[in-house]
Amino acid sequence: MPEHEGAKPYVNEAGVLVIPRDCDEKYRWWAGGQKITATLIELRASEDVWSRNSHDPYPEELRGDHPSGPDPADTPTS
Repeated sequence: MPEHEGAKPYVNEAGVLVIPRDCDEKYRWWAGGQKITATLIELRASEDVWSRNSHDPYPEELRGDHPSGPDPADTPTS
């Protein structure tokens, strides 16, 4: 089994993208792998996590995953 089998990128408690050195070469942007933004999309990163890790605009495809503000279902009706 390859050494990188099972090692995956993740977002730590501080909202920083962590790409383990022993993960699949696909994620190793420093060695010709995919862009960080592609990894953030795969991880379905929140807008806050995105802004900590990329200067690119937050993608529309992720906007529905992380609603901002209170959930309308939590708003009491009179």
